[in-house]
Amino acid sequence: MGLRSSMRAGSQGSLIVSLCFCLWQSLCTGSVDITPSSQMQRTVDLVLDCIYVSESTGHSGMFPGGFTREKALLVFRNVSVPEHESLDGFTDFQSQPEDNEAMIFEATVTDVEIPESEVLLHADCNGQEVSCEISQYFPYKEEGKTGSGQEENTACFVSSIHISGDSFSVTTVMKPPPYQKNSVEGDQLHPRLKVPVMTVAFAVFTHTPSISTRLGSSGRLDCGVKVSTAEAVSVEWWIQHKGNGRSIYLYQPGTKVNRESSGPWMDTQKLQDSGDASLIIEEFTVRDEGAYICMVSTTHYHAQQIIQVRVIEPPKVKLYSTLSHEERSTSLLTCEISNYYPLDVHVTWAQKVPGNEGKLFEISESYSTSHRENRDGTFTISSTVNVKVPSPEERATTYICSVSHQSLDVPITASLQLDPADVESPVGLAGASIATIIFFVAICCFLNTKRRDEGRSQCGRQKAVDEKKEP
Repeated sequence: MGLRSSMRAGSQGSLIVSLCFCLWQSLCTGSVDITPSSQMQRTVDLVLDCIYVSESTGHSGMFPGGFTREKALLVFRNVSVPEHESLDGFTDFQSQPEDNEAMIFEATVTDVEIPESEVLLHADCNGQEVSCEISQYFPYKEEGKTGSGQEENTACFVSSIHISGDSFSVTTVMKPPPYQKNSVEGDQLHPRLKVPVMTVAFAVFTHTPSISTRLGSSGRLDCGVKVSTAEAVSVEWWIQHKGNGRSIYLYQPGTKVNRESSGPWMDTQKLQDSGDASLIIEEFTVRDEGAYICMVSTTHYHAQQIIQVRVIEPPKVKLYSTLSHEERSTSLLTCEISNYYPLDVHVTWAQKVPGNEGKLFEISESYSTSHRENRDGTFTISSTVNVKVPSPEERATTYICSVSHQSLDVPITASLQLDPADVESPVGLAGASIATIIFFVAICCFLNTKRRDEGRSQCGRQKAVDEKKEP
């Protein structure tokens, strides 16, 4: 799905090619400055290739039979973009005779501007794909209000537009002009859909359709709203994760704000001033991961944006060795991978052989514990290998533990050099321990003997004094 030109030359001429050529000229020859030469604005017609999604009926014509998807064009008229010389050849969109059977939806943007219209205009040249879906939409009816049947049955249409790369997404509600009883039947209507030139009346958008964040960091989930009339705007934020959903913030004008204790919050003053309905999260935890839904409502319209939030935390890696008690010729190397999220990590072992340090030799036989969940929701795992301890005649061997995780652009490595000089003999350790024990035993015996001798001497002096006192 891509962006079409804002004019047609002949049958299928495309001025987007001219725009791309101007950008190519700028990059290759430097002769064209692609930055706007001034802050002046101009209007263009923005044409998007879309898919029209409609509900089909079953064979009986009475019950729903699923959905049909048909190609369509969406034309936003009078889109304001910064003036630039590369737009000099753009003209208004003109429908051709061969388009009579094509599905063309036209909407002016004089009341509600399309956010990031310049990004949409240059998406093809920037290598970005634009996806677009259109479907029928019935606005809220005002309570107690009545009107002609034809007016009540006139449907609006909603378009959902997304730019690849998770850079921008917008949903627009397009309404037909007010019904006029004396209007000519079919005037300005598409021959097939009977859709007049509409007006964009409502738009909800986000610049962060998907974000990744670290544990403990703060973040802003962007959500904005534009509405054609001065209507009260209500906002509710939901989070869905692993099949469970809950409301985390609700704002309705004139009523109390409902939010989770110490949870995410929204600046309601910015909502009233500029239509900023963004959600602020002070400190992300594992529990904050999921799909956030920004639902915006007015008296007549409602639309939403979904923002995917992924919490990622890179692992900490520590490598240490333990001498085997059973056999001095082997050592147990342990690579501890801790505090990572989400779950999966990949651990590999390798060694540098003395005399051939420029090459890594993979160690295929290793053992891993099961994942252990920490209190903060992160995980820890240990991987071990048994290796041969080099003899005193051999050179030290370097062992490497390499850890891959989706939070890392490149694996984390930890290395350890196993040197025979660093490995103490079990016999020597035992001898030193025995000598230490004997030393402390001798000290204790000496002190006890000294106390007994002092006690006996004191008793002897006391006895002599008592004998002298007798007559």
